[in-house]
Amino acid sequence: MSGRVDRWLPRAAADAAREVLAAREIASASTEIEIESATKAPPTFGRRFTISLLCATAAAISYAQRYGIAIAIVRMQSRLNWSRSIQGQILASFFLGYMVAQLPAGWAAARYGARITVLASLLCGSIISIALPPAALIHPWLVMLLRLLHGLAQGVLFPGFAALWSMWAPPLERSQLDGIPRAGGFFGAMLCNALAGTQCDLLVGVPLIGDWSGVFTAWGLIGLAFSIVWWRHVEDSPAMDRTCSAAEAAFIAQEIRAHMDSSSATCDSSDTALSAGRAETSAQNDAETSARRLYGHIFRSSACWAICLAHTAGDIGLYVLDDGLPPYLRDVKGVELSQIGLMLALPGLLKPCIILLSASLADRLRRRFRTLHVRKAITIGAFIPQIGFLFALATGLLVEPKTIGVAMVIILPLGMAANGGGYAVNHLDIAPTIASLVLAFYNTGGQVAGWMAPWAIGVLTAYPDGQSREQHLTSTCACAPSSAWVEQMDDEWRIVFGLGGLLQAAGGLAFLALASDRVQPWVPRTTLKTARESLSRGAYVSTTTSSLQEDTVGTGYLLK
Repeated sequence: MSGRVDRWLPRAAADAAREVLAAREIASASTEIEIESATKAPPTFGRRFTISLLCATAAAISYAQRYGIAIAIVRMQSRLNWSRSIQGQILASFFLGYMVAQLPAGWAAARYGARITVLASLLCGSIISIALPPAALIHPWLVMLLRLLHGLAQGVLFPGFAALWSMWAPPLERSQLDGIPRAGGFFGAMLCNALAGTQCDLLVGVPLIGDWSGVFTAWGLIGLAFSIVWWRHVEDSPAMDRTCSAAEAAFIAQEIRAHMDSSSATCDSSDTALSAGRAETSAQNDAETSARRLYGHIFRSSACWAICLAHTAGDIGLYVLDDGLPPYLRDVKGVELSQIGLMLALPGLLKPCIILLSASLADRLRRRFRTLHVRKAITIGAFIPQIGFLFALATGLLVEPKTIGVAMVIILPLGMAANGGGYAVNHLDIAPTIASLVLAFYNTGGQVAGWMAPWAIGVLTAYPDGQSREQHLTSTCACAPSSAWVEQMDDEWRIVFGLGGLLQAAGGLAFLALASDRVQPWVPRTTLKTARESLSRGAYVSTTTSSLQEDTVGTGYLLK
């Protein structure tokens, strides 16, 4: 391993770099044997999949804390006499916080790693969940504030996972490793939906877990307990994880380096030269300011906007159905809450399975076909059933609750395929070392939809006489709403479903036109956390493509 040291390096740092390189030359023979063995027989289920399962558990708990309110708020509305507008504002406040958190969260995850940032998300989110029921008894504005803070806390979660996969995921396993936590999130939402209706209807009076308050308290306590597990068993990279074998760490690093090298070779020479010129700065400048510089590149990238628009469109469809179907089925169709919970739980049970199948299929297809074609095919294949379902609700093709329930079981899980092998994994293709920053960018767009959709639903589906079906049934006359009331509510919901279908179709077309699978020329070859740790050891290294050699165990990069 012969090397050179850039002329701009301080003398002491240059001498230290030469000493490291000399030591690497002495140990190169054994290292090469280890890498060759790991490459020929890579671990099929190693520590990286255990990390993915722990991420899935964290996502499941977080999603349960997030989505439980979709069922609980129906009972809260009748008990606390909240208007339809207040319900929409409470649901929207979470996504406002989640949206604001994304860009700072992407930077924090890239700079400090996922172990500490995800832990902070779990702890803060769990404490807020426990505090929400007593706040709701005081004033709805306190609930909005807590949901806003909850969104800020959970905004760190998926950027943290993306930062993990920058160091843990071999390129041909990205869909699976990233898909498992996404599946875990939807499993948590499904489990919460299945239990929330029962908690609200059948467990009233049971401490900690009963009634609408138990929906929040129980999952908050579970989140606090799992925070301890996360801190004890998750590390930011294979090199820092004592339970990860040397063979697996070498295999992961070798696969990531090979992918970066091959992607660099496919870049246009002028783009590569431009990128290299911009990257010719000291490591200190790179570690401290690259987040701002890289966000500038991300905002100007059509490939990043393709993911953002697809994600925003997909989230619009998701939020319209997840947040809209419970009040629609209750107010317009007269379905009981316990039945609504089961109707949402059945497709929710299949959603994680579809995500996992899609992720596995994507990684298999990528061995034979170009990644871009696989991502586009899975994304469009996932969008079409959900768009059709929204339009069927908007046009009145689906009317009977039983028919809607059957359609939900078949169609809603298929819409999740894009989260396993479609657009949702594309950030790892185009920016593997700074995936958390790209995810934070496109997730910001998605949360604009998450913030606006509940608010817009609340405005567009205002109660004709200011009272919900639940309030009509519990009033002094104890009578169901009139047919005119039901018809007006039905017309309002048809507009909501139609708009959701149109916006999701537009996002799918944008992804077809703009998506890419190439590592972008402005993407550095090392993570921000690695650069920062190099500085803390007093080493200054260049981050240009031409002057970096990756550490064989995934700890960073060395000068050639």
